[in-house]
Amino acid sequence: MLLIMMLKNYFKENKLGIYLVPLVLVLQILSTLQTNKPRFFCGPVVTKFDHFHISVLCDSSHYLLDAQNLKRLFFYSIDPSNFGSPLQDRPLAPLLANFISFLIRQIPGLDSYEKYTGEDNLTISYSLSVYLAYLVLNFLILYSTIIIALTTIKSKSIGINCIIVVYLSFNQLTQNYFWIPNTVLMNNLFAVVIVRFLRYYNSENEKRSLKYTCLFTFLGLYYPLFFFGAILILLLNIISKNYALALILTIFPFSIYTFYIFIINSYGEYVNNPSKSGYFSLFLDVNNEAAFFPMVLIEIEGLLSSFSIIQIFFFIWVLFSWKLNYKYTLIFFIYLGYIFSLGVFDYRYNVGLSTYLFLSYLASANLNANKMLDILRVTGALIYMIFAFLFTGFTY
Repeated sequence: MLLIMMLKNYFKENKLGIYLVPLVLVLQILSTLQTNKPRFFCGPVVTKFDHFHISVLCDSSHYLLDAQNLKRLFFYSIDPSNFGSPLQDRPLAPLLANFISFLIRQIPGLDSYEKYTGEDNLTISYSLSVYLAYLVLNFLILYSTIIIALTTIKSKSIGINCIIVVYLSFNQLTQNYFWIPNTVLMNNLFAVVIVRFLRYYNSENEKRSLKYTCLFTFLGLYYPLFFFGAILILLLNIISKNYALALILTIFPFSIYTFYIFIINSYGEYVNNPSKSGYFSLFLDVNNEAAFFPMVLIEIEGLLSSFSIIQIFFFIWVLFSWKLNYKYTLIFFIYLGYIFSLGVFDYRYNVGLSTYLFLSYLASANLNANKMLDILRVTGALIYMIFAFLFTGFTY
């Protein structure tokens, strides 16, 4: 509901929103022209009409099959041929895809299945309507990310708005993940929404904290990172000494997630796949203090090496050039600590952190519109787009 209100308010104030639809789609189509080489360590490249290449992620089969049969979510399995799923920590994605695919199937010709043989030589039938449903969800996530960013920054500079649209539409996440069933695009949406919350956060406005906690709890069932967002709101209220509200904000997400796990275990078996796959291993696997600190050093090295030189330069430049606001700075380091605690370092999470810092800078700097500067900003956005197109797979 909160996301719908944000979009509604934007369309009331700005007619640009409708023109963003074809622009966003054109940029995503461009990403399919980049390369016919695999973007992921698993999954082949599917080529359509000789020029459009979509690199498939091996996890995408689970998203498709779970949406085709929601009962798979009650059991755990990493093998698509078995009746089970590793996506039990994000049930809202296949649930929404299932509903949208039902609507799509009402259109003649779209209620069809395609057989596909993967690298494991298993042939599985996939629903076309389910695949299209995930594309709809990916578009809504990306479009909402851009609109919320624009309404949060509220810049009158055409150049700044152009930079925001291009950056959020044509980063490594969108280029690699827009055309396949997944939930990775939520990393940027999380960064945008948390910046919006911080910009208008007031410790005396309890209603805002409650609304965003509900939103993050709901979206946490689509992508677990949003549960971390609920923790951030909790910490801010503890710092503001709103202890009674903090207690409520603790009980609500915890009760929702506990209830969900209870339901799954009542009819099947719940297994948290990220933890089982090695996430948070630094804290879950180390049993003695002597081994802990050497592992911490290794993890720090792994975290730093996962960022590109451009990202590290941007982080340093922003932190030293921007008049630091304690809220943005505090959350940045907590966000960075969360990525470190994952123990699995990848551009998927780094791009979200870069987006958070980028928008935090714009929210704090309040850059004014200027014809000469806007020309430079639009030029910079175009240079970025060309760079992003040519250097496929490069972390930026």
